[in-house]
This record gives sequence, structure tokens and C-alpha cells, in this order.
Amino acid sequence: MNQENMKNQPVTFTNWLDEKYYLKANKTKKGKTTYTITKTLSDACIDKIPDGYEVVYNNSGGFVARKKKPTLFTPEMISIMESELKKNKNIGSYRIDINGDAIIYIGEKIEIGKEFAQMFIRIMQSPRNQQAMMKLIIENGEFILYRYNFRGSFDNWWFIKNSKDLKYIISKFFPLLGTDAFYELI
Repeated sequence: MNQENMKNQPVTFTNWLDEKYYLKANKTKKGKTTYTITKTLSDACIDKIPDGYEVVYNNSGGFVARKKKPTLFTPEMISIMESELKKNKNIGSYRIDINGDAIIYIGEKIEIGKEFAQMFIRIMQSPRNQQAMMKLIIENGEFILYRYNFRGSFDNWWFIKNSKDLKYIISKFFPLLGTDAFYELI
């Protein structure tokens, strides 16, 4: 890579394995620009996230560049969710993914080294992995909560509760994350 051609430092992202990623712009055959994440620094790496795009952490330890979707979730609502999740001592890590709907991914509460972490990623990428997931959507002024079900051919989002009161939904159901009671919600 020609360092002199780069006016600014490229955008970088570091995952929990301390691996560095870069945002790269690619031109398609039709002349459109697409954005990808790469571990290789090159002249195609860019120095800022384009307007209308976001880079999010995915479940396999990497990152994805995607177009932002409009959402009804306000920063205050997200803050309320994060506050309740931080209070929950039953979960180790979590991620709130706002891409239209709010989807909450819960990781295992576990201390791991780098070798085990790499094995853990392979397990997480397995189609048989069961990870606690909740989805919260806003529809017609109501908050609707779902949990993901991992039961054979019934893999799907299961309805849990709806309410106009976000704090009620969060205070009643977020504490169940990381417990066996979460898997009994239907």
C-alpha cells in the first residue's frame, strides 16, 4: 500500500480477540460503491464511514458494513435498555443491534483466553449454537417483545408480551436473560 496516497488514517475496528479490521470501498461492474470489512490494509481502505452507513459487530467476532435503516427507537430508549442489561449479573456480555428493530444478543458469562476464544467463535458460527436473543419492535405505539426459539424445525421468533410501557417490558423480562426462566418464555 502506498502510504503517501492516504491523506487520513483509515477507519479501524478491533474485535474482542484484538484483531484489527478496516473499512474498504469497492466498485462494482456497474460503477456502484459497496463497502466491506477487511483485515488487509490497502489503498481501497477509507478514512470515514460514509453517510447513511454504519459498521456493526457481528456474532462471529467480525464486523459488517451496512446501510442504516430508519428506527423508531430513540437514544433515550436505547439508554434505558442498556441500563437494565448492565444491572443483570446473570449475563456476561450483550449487544443491542438497532437495525430497524432492536435485537439483543446475549453472550455467555465466561473468562476466556485467545485460543479458547477462537474455538468459541467456531462454536458460535455453528448452526446448532443456541444464543439468547430477544427482539423488541415498536408497532402502532406498542412495544412488542419476542425471544428466539431454537427448536428443530421451529426456529423462529416467539411472541412474549406487548405493552405501551417500555420500562414495564424491560423491567419484567430483561432480568430473565441469562437464566433458565428465559428459555421457558413462550
